Amino acid sequence: MRRGLSVHRRRVLVIAPDTDEANLPKKAIEISAIQRYHEATILRGTVRDQDIAASIVENDFEIIWFIAHSNNDGVLLSDGILDTTALIQYVKADSTSLCILNSCDSEEVAIQIASQSGADVICTIDQVDNKDALRLGQLLAGELAYCETYREAYELIASPDSKYRYYEARGQYRSYRSEHDDELLRMIYRMDSDIRILRWSVWVILAIVALEGFFIWQLLSMH
Repeated sequence: MRRGLSVHRRRVLVIAPDTDEANLPKKAIEISAIQRYHEATILRGTVRDQDIAASIVENDFEIIWFIAHSNNDGVLLSDGILDTTALIQYVKADSTSLCILNSCDSEEVAIQIASQSGADVICTIDQVDNKDALRLGQLLAGELAYCETYREAYELIASPDSKYRYYEARGQYRSYRSEHDDELLRMIYRMDSDIRILRWSVWVILAIVALEGFFIWQLLSMH
């Protein structure tokens, strides 16, 4: 434990289903890390839509954390796909303020959740190797306990060029969507991520230039 730092034991619903398609190896390690730092309710093994509904009705979760497979339609449970509409319903039904999609290619789902609920979302933008997903899950569990904000925890462990992204809730509650709306949302979120990467790159370049200038000054002062 880090001495002198307060620990935030957050209320977390962990959803880690086994599926016919594939099971994620070593996900028990990520689950153990979450349990170590937080008050976690674990849905693992056979997990169906109604199991999630029952947990959310009976409890009040700050974070919903998926360790699963996903695609552009939603998250894969033991009995099939939990679509994006259902995911948004679950996030909005509780006092959830963060949704973690530790699953491959979850950006499209994340954008919809972030834009139509009050929750921030951590997601992937590409296929992620199991060991990379496991590492991020373990580190994120710890940093969420010690950091004041979700974004601070995320930025401590995810480099700007990683396959993970953090999308802040936009608070846009819409009863309808069009393809044009969705494409505009994707552009806004991706521009925000690109700006952050650019800002980080500029600081790196400035630091390199400053170091080079210092060394040149040192060389000149020696002559």
